[in-house]
Amino acid sequence: MKSFNTFLIISVGLVLPGFAQEAPEVIPTAGQMQAYLTQRPEQDMIHWKDPARGESLTVRILEVNDTGVRVQKTAQAGLINRVVPHDTVSGVSFTHTPIERQLIQKPSAEAVGALRVLWDARKATLDMDTSNVAQLGIALAKSLRMKNETAAYDEAAETLQQIGERSPADHHKLAADMESRTLEMARALAAGSPDQTDRIAWEITEVDADPEAMLMATAWLGDRHFEDLKQLEEEHPRWDMDDEVRPIRLRLYHLSLDFALYPSLFHGTHEAEASTGLRKAWQIHQHTQSPQLAMQVLEDLAALYPDSQAAKDTANELARMRASEARGAPLEEVAEEGEPDEETEGTRDKEEQLPIAPPKPERYNLFDD
Repeated sequence: MKSFNTFLIISVGLVLPGFAQEAPEVIPTAGQMQAYLTQRPEQDMIHWKDPARGESLTVRILEVNDTGVRVQKTAQAGLINRVVPHDTVSGVSFTHTPIERQLIQKPSAEAVGALRVLWDARKATLDMDTSNVAQLGIALAKSLRMKNETAAYDEAAETLQQIGERSPADHHKLAADMESRTLEMARALAAGSPDQTDRIAWEITEVDADPEAMLMATAWLGDRHFEDLKQLEEEHPRWDMDDEVRPIRLRLYHLSLDFALYPSLFHGTHEAEASTGLRKAWQIHQHTQSPQLAMQVLEDLAALYPDSQAAKDTANELARMRASEARGAPLEEVAEEGEPDEETEGTRDKEEQLPIAPPKPERYNLFDD
């Protein structure tokens, strides 16, 4: 292996507070991340094409460009810099630091600048078997999508296309394809095209895409079918007596309810989507005048996601229904969320102040007549 004596000694700037040891509480800017490239731990790996050169070299990789791999390494002479030609390298491996792992695991619109710096510095290694740069590209695409801007959508699509075409790893290609579906859904929603959004949403549900895409698709389809259900009942007030309309209404009911419950049943750790879905299921049961089912959904919401905004918004309604059930009173139909029943609102406070009576004893008929 050639000696590093020919390296150019350079100075090092100050380390950004907390970056080297642990992930910071704030997302770094593009400028901060650019400076951080020269301050990362020397834990990246360069793998040689020629076995005679020895074991893989542990360095700090600053950038990979058309001329080669630009690296830094601390030697006896100090911190030295060198460009390693591409024709001597079989592959590279980047060790993600805590801040890099945070950016990858928690994409956000605010992280675009920092992720773009990392991606631009490393995307030339995308073709290499040992490179993990595709993870950065997918995180960048997700963060760009969250900006909800046309230019950001275009940049995200281009990034994902590069991963799909150049990455040799099938799991990276699959992840890029899944994010592409989510991106397509986000584009359709932003464009305000219901028909196109319907088509994409159904396609996502049919291929069982990643959780984020599925949650977006099912939320859209649940709302769409619930609105169609209400419109159908308005246009056909006697739907229950119409043999042609009744099965259509039943299908809309089941679809809207199934999509509303999907997040809590299959992706319960996504608290915001799961709790919102349960609240939607409660609204559906309200509309269909099923107070017992509505109460059961609110009980689930309060038990599973007590700190969610959906649980807080429905807490008073759940308390009212619990009080009615404890008194043995029927769970009458309740008003839509945010629209109290004008006839009963004035008396509700008085009712809730009354002492709760024990439920009435059940009556048994031994003869079942």
